[in-house]
Amino acid sequence: MNLSPSEAISGTVNLVVALPDEAKPLIEHWKLSLDTEDSPFRIYSGGQLKLIVSGLGKLAAATAVGYLFGRAAGRRHEAWLNVGIAGHASLPLGTGRLVHKVYDDASGRSWYPPRVLSNLVESKAIRCVNQPDEVYADSALVDMESAGFVAAASRLATAELVQLLKIVSDNRKSPAKLLTKASIQEIVRRQIMNVEPIVAKLLEMSTERMQRDAPASLVDAFSSRWHFTATQMVQLSELLRRWQVLRGQDSALDFVVEQTDARSVIEMLRQLLSHTELHAGDL
Repeated sequence: MNLSPSEAISGTVNLVVALPDEAKPLIEHWKLSLDTEDSPFRIYSGGQLKLIVSGLGKLAAATAVGYLFGRAAGRRHEAWLNVGIAGHASLPLGTGRLVHKVYDDASGRSWYPPRVLSNLVESKAIRCVNQPDEVYADSALVDMESAGFVAAASRLATAELVQLLKIVSDNRKSPAKLLTKASIQEIVRRQIMNVEPIVAKLLEMSTERMQRDAPASLVDAFSSRWHFTATQMVQLSELLRRWQVLRGQDSALDFVVEQTDARSVIEMLRQLLSHTELHAGDL
């Protein structure tokens, strides 16, 4: 899967990863670049992907989600995927599982990510704990970030755009104390074959959500600045839908802000989109 800024795709997938060693194989696979802007987190990006390294624990995961959402100016169409290692009583090391239930051990709260990706990878419940747990008392996966991630992300996006993929790194026969940086990286690297189609589907869903929701809010922004007739409003809506597909990362308003009336706004948008489509045809 080639995630390129030049593609006519406007959705975004945010990867939230706790540890640098979990993140490294993903960064290398998608050739993500480190963001040099001053930040309390290490953030990487490339094409329609962003990755943030949150650090350990629920609070760190929730804070990272909120920070990345704020940097994106609150774009609610973006998808969120928590990728990381987890323990399990008996599943083999390296097994990947989506999550259909998150249970917070401390608060007793539960979340239920919709099973919209169930055709890609099997799913299990996960129990989120505050301290490492090697007892593996039940059949659930065990981690330390999932509850913080899902609690924060589910407030910022529709439920189906918030998903988790956990990779078994330790079990009763091979406890977490045996993990090394190299073994964590290898465990994640072997699951990229599952991460990739999940990211692709989330990107598709994010794009569909953006194309469906964005024009209405954009039309409001335009109509508050210029007066459009009923016919012009129809034209504007269609042009903004095309804009979201072709140039969703750019603000349409910024390109026409100096126009004096609705007619010139529509004409400028047509010219810009025509130019964009000509260039896209050369790719």
